[in-house]
Amino acid sequence: MTEPQSPLNTPEGEAQLLQDLLSAERAGAKVAGDSLQQPCTPEQRQLLEQVRQGEIESCKLLLNCLQHLGLEPTRTPAPSMARRWPSNRWTSACPSSTGANNG
Repeated sequence: MTEPQSPLNTPEGEAQLLQDLLSAERAGAKVAGDSLQQPCTPEQRQLLEQVRQGEIESCKLLLNCLQHLGLEPTRTPAPSMARRWPSNRWTSACPSSTGANNG
């Protein structure tokens, strides 16, 4: 008896997975970019920039995968990611320029 095929093991499932991953990576890049607008220490700024660059690189890789498969990337945002990672997520980790904690 064979097990039912996972929806992810279909071309449509793989395409949807890539689209979902792209949306999540875009959300991560946006959150990191928005977080860079908050007052941070140089160390925090460097870390946020590294995170942002990593998210951008992941977006490029996923876009290449979609292009290779002949698929058009969607511009659908990842609302669940935005709820999990609000743009002010780093506020408590980034002290204000006056030295007070914003969180």
